[in-house]
Amino acid sequence: MKKTSSLRVYTDFSLPKNRIVIHPNDGFDLGLTDKNKSCAIYLNAQEKSVIDNEAYVHGYLVLDNKCHSGTVSINEKIWKNIGKPHNAVLAYKGNSVFFFTNK
Repeated sequence: MKKTSSLRVYTDFSLPKNRIVIHPNDGFDLGLTDKNKSCAIYLNAQEKSVIDNEAYVHGYLVLDNKCHSGTVSINEKIWKNIGKPHNAVLAYKGNSVFFFTNK
């Protein structure tokens, strides 16, 4: 499983709920070069125990130069639902993106 370093979380009401945006350099850490990657997104995953049957949403991981390196942008309502984390680590395995928080 490839991981990013800790990313600062920013919110954006205009983002769809099933979209995560990161800088292409952070996407490279995950081994991704596609601008839009269709994937299963596991929000608020716990790094110590990733459960295979954990609830996920089908969405997109978007690599965008407008997003600053070292940051991740998500929908503000989703951010509130997962406990308003300040930082997160993204991991990519298979066709799944895990959004790890420090909760």
